[in-house]
Amino acid sequence: MTQCGAATVIPRRGSIFPHIQGLESCKKWLRNFFYVKNSSAADKINLPGFEVGPPEEKRNWSYDPKETNPEVNEIHAAILELKEEGMTAYDLLVTFVYRRLCPLQCRLHKMCFYNGQFDPDRVSTVRLDQVQVRRQVKAIAKTSLPEHWNRGMPAYSRKHRAPLVCMNKRTAAFKGLLGKYKELAMAQRRHPSSEATEARRQVQDEKTRLAEQHREDVARLQAQISAQTEAHKTEVGELTSTLSTQADERILLENEVKKCKGLVAETETCAVAAEKEDAEKTRRFQVVRHELIKIEAMLTKSFPQSVETAEAAVIKARKKRDPIGTTPFEYDLEDYLVSIASRVKPLKSCGVNMLNAGIRAFRALWPGEEAPTGIPELATRLLEVGDRLNEWRESAAHVGADEALSFVLSWYDGINLDVL
Repeated sequence: MTQCGAATVIPRRGSIFPHIQGLESCKKWLRNFFYVKNSSAADKINLPGFEVGPPEEKRNWSYDPKETNPEVNEIHAAILELKEEGMTAYDLLVTFVYRRLCPLQCRLHKMCFYNGQFDPDRVSTVRLDQVQVRRQVKAIAKTSLPEHWNRGMPAYSRKHRAPLVCMNKRTAAFKGLLGKYKELAMAQRRHPSSEATEARRQVQDEKTRLAEQHREDVARLQAQISAQTEAHKTEVGELTSTLSTQADERILLENEVKKCKGLVAETETCAVAAEKEDAEKTRRFQVVRHELIKIEAMLTKSFPQSVETAEAAVIKARKKRDPIGTTPFEYDLEDYLVSIASRVKPLKSCGVNMLNAGIRAFRALWPGEEAPTGIPELATRLLEVGDRLNEWRESAAHVGADEALSFVLSWYDGINLDVL
């Protein structure tokens, strides 16, 4: 069986650090242990190295860093300020879970410099809602966190920055120790003794330690500032690229909108033109239909004998066009055209034959005279046929009388014509 390591960090009794109450039982954790490792030489999980064996016991309960480390005092004061502003113990736990951060993970920057969903310290880019965060918090600690919870104070991030901490306090502490060292050095010069030498040595050691710590703090802060600067440059570059992309997309959308507006205007213009054209066609159709109805009525009135022929032609055309017989009873435009054509065709043949017969009759009645070319003139002259026939009768009677007299005179030369 492989031995596993463990570590426990708990606050001192009476500590101001927010207290998180753990679960009374950890049976459920037995189902959730897993192993992780890097598949390549690059460290992509940022977890401490695995060491076989139990944890080494280190008992240092009597050590109080507040007496020798000024930074601990500053952190102590910062925690007091955060608690006064409303921070609770479960704000820390909720922030870890919501931001998908592992407490034991080696991070690139402090959690107060969190940079959103794609922060490099996140173990996953998947967002959790309030219900999921509450479920995971309740699986870690004993809490009465409601389903729709709210933080005691908002967590710090790059958008909601933490207040700056000035280095003047550390500089003042260093100067104070340096002043004590100088006072002890002056006293040693005036009253040299073994105790003064020991005190001077202790002050010198403390001065050396503080100077080294100051250099380490400065180097660490410079590294943090450099990391923040690089992250800020990356963020600015991403934002600039995003804004440029959005600007290009906006220009494309504006162009598409302009094209759509042009197409809409063109479509509306075509629709208006089509409506006008349809209205004009409808108007012309109504005019043509009205004229055809007038022609049909005139032909019916002038030639009533052609009505049966026209109706038969319309019925025949309808059967040819619609064998089922679903055509309405009312005549449409095609029916009127068929009816008029059936009437005009025989009228045309009758008119030609009657015109030829009239011309022949005119030539017979008025030989030697030019026949009129127009039908109205020819009809006017043919109306004089009665007078012409009377003239012919009188002329024929005169000719008969002359022949009779000639016959009588041929037989009776001395006849008295006055007696006749």
